[in-house]
Amino acid sequence: MNIHRTARGFTLLELLVVLVVIAIGTAMVSARLMPDDQRLLDQDAERLAQILSVAQEQSAVKAETMVFMVTDSGFRFAVAGSGNTLQPLRDDLLGPRKWQLPDTRIRIENNGLAVQRLQIAPEPGLDRILIELSSKQAKCLIARRFSGRYQVVRR
Repeated sequence: MNIHRTARGFTLLELLVVLVVIAIGTAMVSARLMPDDQRLLDQDAERLAQILSVAQEQSAVKAETMVFMVTDSGFRFAVAGSGNTLQPLRDDLLGPRKWQLPDTRIRIENNGLAVQRLQIAPEPGLDRILIELSSKQAKCLIARRFSGRYQVVRR
């Protein structure tokens, strides 16, 4: 007497293995999609370096001094007017911006001295400008080159 039994369906162990593999794959994809502090800070630093370079170029073209100022949640630019007055810029490119991370802090150094504002003159000069962006878990550094261009640098 030969009894052939044909298997139908999957065993419980096979189903559990498939579920674990799916769970691990989902966790890996979720972790990659969630923004981490360093990546967001790097994005802000790249954006700031480009905007500062554009401000340097506009300052040279218009022959006027611009001022970069830090606000509570981001930054803005102004044009230095007569009598030490500052007139905020409200154009699309150099208008006020916010950081992606709410706890972003910024430190600006001009020739090794901490400053609150950065003056962007029509001629870049030879001053060594360093801008450090930081949050709880991440840091990023921007430096001005002698050409007047700003660039994100790694420490």
